[in-house]
Amino acid sequence: MYNLNNMIKRYTNNNLVWIDAENPDKSEIEGLMSEFDLEPEVAQELTLPTYKPKIKVYDDYIYMVLHFPAFRHNSEDHEHEIDFVIGKNFLITTRYGNIDQLEKITKVFEVNNLLAKHDLSDNTGYLFYYIIKELFKSLNDEIDYINDTLRGIENKIFAGQEKQMVTSLSRVSRNLLEFKNVVTGENETILTLERSGHAVFEKKLSYNLSDIVSEYYKIERAIERNINFLSELRETNNSLLSTKQNEIMKTLTIITFTVMPFSIINSFFQINTTFKPLSGIPYDWYILVGIETLVVLLLYTLARRNKWF
Repeated sequence: MYNLNNMIKRYTNNNLVWIDAENPDKSEIEGLMSEFDLEPEVAQELTLPTYKPKIKVYDDYIYMVLHFPAFRHNSEDHEHEIDFVIGKNFLITTRYGNIDQLEKITKVFEVNNLLAKHDLSDNTGYLFYYIIKELFKSLNDEIDYINDTLRGIENKIFAGQEKQMVTSLSRVSRNLLEFKNVVTGENETILTLERSGHAVFEKKLSYNLSDIVSEYYKIERAIERNINFLSELRETNNSLLSTKQNEIMKTLTIITFTVMPFSIINSFFQINTTFKPLSGIPYDWYILVGIETLVVLLLYTLARRNKWF
């Protein structure tokens, strides 16, 4: 293995070559195009990000673009793109930022741990399969992270923090929808890889290609489970919020119901007239308050009997 420069690294093993390029410029891509006899349209695609997944099968190699959601890190970029050019004896990966899982794979390759477990010198397909499997594992880690977040929200909901969790639920919902949009967008690309991969890979890799599809569907199902869990949490949170608001309205209604008779009766005695009942007789204040209390008790008894609250 040797570095072409700080952003492009070359890993070799017998006849197998893996080029890992981060933010390659035009001249670097032209060098790769010349060395590996790439089509000009592929070289042009490698210089700029591609916002949709794609796959194209050529005579001697496959060009494929995949996107991988990423939400565990404090970054505005929640999606990583990796371009693959997969030949019989070479693999080119290009990316437009640091991707932790891919960096880990390069380290494994460097120390030959990967070579000790797999016969990568025969066909690039094994190396590609290993990379995709590890990247899919990272997607499962992302899903586990979202699930842990939902579990934390669930605990807070039942701890009486329903109002605070409205924003948290909305944030997780947005992340899950973005995650789903990215992953489901890869469906046709992954299936095309399974159907067309034999044009470049050996037939004994058929199982590996099918395994990639199987792992992809596992991720899809895990996303759906989290979306269903989120939906149930949202309904539960809304129900608890509604119940709490009803209790508050009930309390306010009782307070209003209690205070209203006092206000009505007192307003009668504030009318500017020459004659005011009870005014001026002994204990007039106590009599007035007693009448008001009696009216409140009678109304309260009537309300309870009729189950108004």
